[in-house]
Amino acid sequence: MPADQWLCSPFPEERIMVAADESRLDDKEMERLDALLSAARSFHYMNFIVAAIALALSSIERTEAFQLPIGGLAIPPTETAVGAYILSICLAVASASLFRQAEPWMKKDPRRPPFAWIALGAADPNRGKVFLWVLVPVILTSVAVSMTLDQKVPHSGLLLPGFFLVGFPLIFEHYFSLIRTRTDHRGGSAPFSIWLLYCYRLMRQLLLVGAFLFPVLAAVRQWRGPMLTASAICFSAVVSLMLLRLAGGFTYRWIDKFGGRFGFPTHSQHYD
Repeated sequence: MPADQWLCSPFPEERIMVAADESRLDDKEMERLDALLSAARSFHYMNFIVAAIALALSSIERTEAFQLPIGGLAIPPTETAVGAYILSICLAVASASLFRQAEPWMKKDPRRPPFAWIALGAADPNRGKVFLWVLVPVILTSVAVSMTLDQKVPHSGLLLPGFFLVGFPLIFEHYFSLIRTRTDHRGGSAPFSIWLLYCYRLMRQLLLVGAFLFPVLAAVRQWRGPMLTASAICFSAVVSLMLLRLAGGFTYRWIDKFGGRFGFPTHSQHYD
């Protein structure tokens, strides 16, 4: 199979193959593909607008509330900055998710040139490059909001939680699918220890998202106490899970035997 028939995933074990003899997309399917890519592009470009506004606001020293152009609602500068940050992350998640829905079908599209979206580039689309482009406005917004909040965000920057939040849906989809089907990443049946390992990774990612996001939300004065408490709880839970994971590394064979009671295989062919 030629190399250009493969679409690479950020996970080494995943590969989406489009066979050369499979039928091309028909007109209605191409319209739906265009709709997915068009929506992903719209969210991406909207995110650049949010980043530009955040950068503009960060260059202005404001002590009074920010007045919305519609409705006359006044929002304090701190809340405005945090809102722009959350909005940028949501737009990035939407753009990346729509692209992932369209990606498996793009190799079947016989039309040239490719869809007019800067993230796709001039050559065959690469998922890593697309995701990097999707993260660009998040990075710009994070820098702008960091300058606006100054010292109001304790113990955490904004780039790291932004990356965690944008990547979480991809991580969640990957591990939740393995957990639901009780399979390992190589396609075989997962023993109980491997199934618990995937549960651990999914929970760890979720807790890290909270651990880094809650200090950002703590910049809002009314939320400061509860958010810092929630962040400390998440960090403590992550440490506890890591200790359990370390202990599981020495007892996985016993865990697999115990998992046989629940219908899991008691041994994996991928063990050394």
